[in-house]
Amino acid sequence: MLTIDNQTVSDPSNLAEKFGEFFVSKVNQLSGKHHSNDYKIGHSPLNITITEIKNAAGKLKSKLCQGDDGIPMKIIKDLSLAKPEIFVQIFNSCCTNGIPSAWKVAVVRPLHKKGPKDLVENYRPISNLSLLGKLFEKIILARIDAKTRWLTSTWI
Repeated sequence: MLTIDNQTVSDPSNLAEKFGEFFVSKVNQLSGKHHSNDYKIGHSPLNITITEIKNAAGKLKSKLCQGDDGIPMKIIKDLSLAKPEIFVQIFNSCCTNGIPSAWKVAVVRPLHKKGPKDLVENYRPISNLSLLGKLFEKIILARIDAKTRWLTSTWI
């Protein structure tokens, strides 16, 4: 049960709806902008390599958490270390054709912060994203970090 706007809500459907409304209002306060759905990285492939996949996968935590696709992190990590060529094909396709829409979907769950558990204001949203998308992001971030370090050392 939660107290929202001085009303007690106990029906699971209503609770989910109220959490959703509360979290959306918080996101709207923070963002104020709508971002484009065009997530293509460029006209030419980045040619992600097996080494990049193994490096990024090695940094993943072997948790049992899972994204909306239902695949646990441990399976993504183990498979990307054992058969990285599968991920090379998937990720290079993403660089050319765009990121799959499923990787942009988050499962949002409320997490209690502090205070009385019956007040919606005492919760924050936790978003679980696709773990394949997270692995892809780690690879792109590593490239950006490497390029930034190279530029910094070149210009200093």
